[in-house]
Amino acid sequence: MERKLKYYNSVVDGNGCIYSCDMLRLKFHIGNHIAQTFLNYINRLEFAFNFRMEYHKSRTLKIGSYRHLFTCKYDDFTFVIGCGLILADNTNGMDCFIEFNPNKCEMSYMMMILDRISVFLHPINNEYFRLIRWDLAVDLPFPRSDVVLVKEGKRAYCKQISNSVTEYLGARNTSGFVKLYDKTVESDLYYDLTRLEITFDSFDNLKLPSVCVLGEYDDDLFELNSTDKVLLRLLRTVDYETQQQYLKELGRVKRQKLKDYLFPRETKLVYNYFCIDIVILGIKEILCVERDNHLRFGILGDIEKKVREGVPDDEIFEQYSLFG
Repeated sequence: MERKLKYYNSVVDGNGCIYSCDMLRLKFHIGNHIAQTFLNYINRLEFAFNFRMEYHKSRTLKIGSYRHLFTCKYDDFTFVIGCGLILADNTNGMDCFIEFNPNKCEMSYMMMILDRISVFLHPINNEYFRLIRWDLAVDLPFPRSDVVLVKEGKRAYCKQISNSVTEYLGARNTSGFVKLYDKTVESDLYYDLTRLEITFDSFDNLKLPSVCVLGEYDDDLFELNSTDKVLLRLLRTVDYETQQQYLKELGRVKRQKLKDYLFPRETKLVYNYFCIDIVILGIKEILCVERDNHLRFGILGDIEKKVREGVPDDEIFEQYSLFG
């Protein structure tokens, strides 16, 4: 069966490159006095919105981990809610996050979940959620073997996955981390597609990696003698690391002469910043999720009051139609 990728809010440039957001992690904060009520609400979402939930309670008190993790699955997409970030001082409430891939979820459904969670939040500058991290995905219509990630001083490493190589640049889960891999193999597609993913923690000063797309070899070999031509053909049959090792064993003049012919002509990827801006606008719309009219004003204060009065959580949820 032929498979194609689906996207949310993707933009295609004139060269056939597809820009989208492939991961979004948002932070929110719950006040101390309604923290348990919120946890009870999340536990009940599974039944109210018809998804499968796996709950994990942390057994460690390691700083930076979360006490409660809810992995929620609906149809073919997954989102994760983490509650209770463990800090040196946890007296000011409960820090939480929600993480999902906009390309792999039904956004109308996801917006409904965010809408309900926002009932328990105080907005800051009209935002109920704060961006922690997001991944920009750039899908290139080329085979993985034709795309090269240029190393620029960051920690770089490769990993062999199936029949293709995945390249990494930088430290995982930090801004500036880069991953270049074969999307055709990963998603079992019938067409060539190489994905470039870059992690950011904001929308400002986006530093994009240098990427080259290889073209045809330059086979105008009139400057090479017969021995050099044989060496060149042999070097082209081995992987990049082996090529570099063999080249080091040659003299400087011979090495430079062969290097000029060894690699295909390349074109540097030119990013389309207009497309990136459209992707960012889509994320900002998610950040500024607005509550339904019947939920918008005063509800959080009422919920806080009822919790203090000892009203059962289920009565609170039913009164404000939080499962409707």
